[in-house]
Order: sequence, then C-alpha cells, then structure tokens
Amino acid sequence: MSAIFGLLVGSFLNVVIWRVPNNLSIVSPGSQCPHCKKAIAWYDNIPVFSFIALLGKCRNCKAPISIRYPTIEILCSVVWAVTTWRVGLHLHTVGFLLFFAGLIALSAIDIDTKLLPKKIVYPSGAALVVILTISSIVNQDLHRVRDSIIVGLAYSGFLFIVWFASGGKAMGYGDVRLALFLGFAMGYYGFIVGYMGMLASFAIGSFIGIAIAAITQRGRKMKIPFGPFLAVGAVLAIWLVPQLQELGQGFNV
Repeated sequence: MSAIFGLLVGSFLNVVIWRVPNNLSIVSPGSQCPHCKKAIAWYDNIPVFSFIALLGKCRNCKAPISIRYPTIEILCSVVWAVTTWRVGLHLHTVGFLLFFAGLIALSAIDIDTKLLPKKIVYPSGAALVVILTISSIVNQDLHRVRDSIIVGLAYSGFLFIVWFASGGKAMGYGDVRLALFLGFAMGYYGFIVGYMGMLASFAIGSFIGIAIAAITQRGRKMKIPFGPFLAVGAVLAIWLVPQLQELGQGFNV
C-alpha cells in the first residue's frame, strides 16, 4: 500500500519539480503537456502505466515525454515502501515519508538548477518537525526531540562553517538550510545515526564527484549539486538505524 501511495505522490512531485523553479502554481492549472499545453486526461496521468501505454509520447502532439516522470514516480514508490518497511508503522513514519518526498523533489531541482528552493525545504522540514515532535510527546520520548535539535543544529552549523570558509564555493547556502532538517530527522534516532549519515553524504558525494569530474575532464571547474548526496546519506542512515545503533553501542556512543 505504501508503494502505491508513493507512486501517486511521485506523480505530484513531477509537477512540483517542473513548476516551483519556474515560479508557477502547483495547484492550477491542471496537468498539461509542456509542449502543446493541452490538458492531460486522467487516464493519461496514471503513474508509470500511462507512460508505457503512450509509448513515452504525448497523445496530442506526439512530443516525447521525459523518462524522468516515471523515474521519479518509481523512485518515490520505492523510497516510501522501504521506509515503511525499515521504520515500521508509526506516527513518526508519516513525517519521514513526507520529508523524503520533499527530498526527492529537492534533489531533482538541485540537479537541474543548482538550487534548493525554500518553498520546498521549509514546508517539508516543518512537517517533519511537527509530526516527529507530536510522536515523541505521545510516546513520552521527549529526549528524541532534544537529540534531534542538537544534531540538526550541529549538522547545519558544520555546513555553515564550510560554506562560509569557502566563500560559498564548496556548497550553496541552501545545503546549510536543508542540513538543519536532515539533522533533525537523523537525530531522532541518536547521535551515531546523525554522524554516520553525515559521513555517508560526504563519502558518496566525494566519490561520485571525483568520478564525474574525471569522466568529463572538467575537474574542479565543474559545479556538482551537493543536495542529493545530503539527502541520500540521511535516508540511508535512517534505513540502517538498527545496524548503526548497534555499532554505536560497540563504541559506547
């Protein structure tokens, strides 16, 4: 069921990814072809299946439909399914699902524009904070909120230092803003999860960045968005909470 809802949310994310950077409303008008501007019928707007049925082309103008559309839908479906499986059926799971959906949209936009829009960072981050806080109150686990705040501030503070010291060349300020909520999400499960999530983000980012620079032969001149790596590190850390907490116990963290 979570996978099905993920497909539907993924379809909405495609709208967000296209319209937010272009300062367009995500509510109206309804879905339309970006080429011929014709409204897309509901039966042509079914996640993944419509893309296959239409052979990846608009029914009206036959313009090609970007493979990104079904890719985002499938990605969101997988992320929601795995998150529900790994985190379990809890109130705070809803917070993670909504936040992760926001991360998918932010990652796609960052790849396109090298920007992390506040219009997505703040709403998705706020939903995470509110839901995780309510869950902590209901379950009488207020120490989770405390740890989340500490890790969020520490993560954001660290990236702020990197941003400031590099004059904004190492990363954008959008990464600093996003790190506050990423840290809050990971801190919900303790300091070790936040620490390992941060390490994973930098490790993955460094590896892929070096590989891309080497392949394209552009070296340091190539600007690579860091938002997607921050997102991946955080999501993986939360998926691997039991293993990371066991690791932390081994080191008495």
